[in-house]
Amino acid sequence: MKQLLPLIIISLFLASCGRSKNTTASTLEQYDLTQAESGSLSDVFSDVELTPLQYGGGDYPKMVDRLILTDNLIIVSDLHKLIHIFDIDGNYLSSSSERMGEGPEEFPFATGYSWNNYTNSLEILSPYRLSFYDENMNFKGSMRLPTYGGEDNNRTFFLNSITDVSDSICLVHASLADSPHIIYKFSLKNGEIEPAFDYSDEVVTGMNSQNQAFFPISDGSILYVPQALTYSVYSFSEKDLSISKIITLNTGKKQLTKKILDNMNLNDNNIGDFLINCDYDKVLRILPTLDYVIAHVSKGPSMYTSYNIFISRSSKKITRVNMYENEKFNSPYFCNVNNDYAYAVLSKERILESPLVLLDKKSQADSLLYDVEDDTFVLLKYKFKENL
Repeated sequence: MKQLLPLIIISLFLASCGRSKNTTASTLEQYDLTQAESGSLSDVFSDVELTPLQYGGGDYPKMVDRLILTDNLIIVSDLHKLIHIFDIDGNYLSSSSERMGEGPEEFPFATGYSWNNYTNSLEILSPYRLSFYDENMNFKGSMRLPTYGGEDNNRTFFLNSITDVSDSICLVHASLADSPHIIYKFSLKNGEIEPAFDYSDEVVTGMNSQNQAFFPISDGSILYVPQALTYSVYSFSEKDLSISKIITLNTGKKQLTKKILDNMNLNDNNIGDFLINCDYDKVLRILPTLDYVIAHVSKGPSMYTSYNIFISRSSKKITRVNMYENEKFNSPYFCNVNNDYAYAVLSKERILESPLVLLDKKSQADSLLYDVEDDTFVLLKYKFKENL
């Protein structure tokens, strides 16, 4: 339970201006998760590949919360946004800890980060500066951020996420802001910032574990999921920086809604405890692709009631896989996805304790991980079944 609880209280909202454009009822995909068929990972995936992340340094993460994949790199981070970079074979390249500090080429701590595929740069947000590094944490430059804190009427504006749409334009979000449900267009050339779109319509609360918002998919389009507790997926237009709702999820009578929270009269000090302990179904993370949607749902304070939902957008089949079966670990918490694969990161110890996560390779767990050090994390690459 201790591993899952922080996931409920992280990643505060994502936002922007220019109201979201809702699709018509005839084109909106609606999925009732109460109709899901109970299943196992083997019902969803045909194979799994293992890539150990080989690094035994002192700042090796205790858990992995976020995963970025490029053609050549594997980038992981923990809840404290300590970033580790590996090549595609899992060989260690660098860690952001090498650049933490107060010097001109350093940053005090990361509030958010992204890999910019247009410039091949790691972009690290800190309270007042955006810094750029290559995959080996060699410094490439920095720029001042339009952030401020609390001195004038206690207003604050600190950026906590960044996504690039070109070599000169990115989208950023401020978790601490007067309007926390706005995504801003930010120029990497001159530092100018302006609202892009607003996703506030269906936000239940900003507390969630949606640490990735934009999902490039195989047909060249981009899907968007707000970094907030929500039940919606949107399409994103790079042309006019707008969003349009295309998917909604429904968890039934025990779905947590904004109206329920409003009636509870909760404040910032007790909403976290309520979310952890309430028995409402809360969709804490959504990973969409062209053909599939993965959703992680939490219910109640026990990790044993959490489950993953797998949706085939073509067949409309919905499969529920419990995180635990008979109090034994049964399914990983997925960190990333594309149209062919879903990705998770688990420790060697957890895999050996729970070989079912290796599908039909479960009997090979010991041999597959024989040369891997005990405290090493392993990237698990699950291949979706055809005609799911």
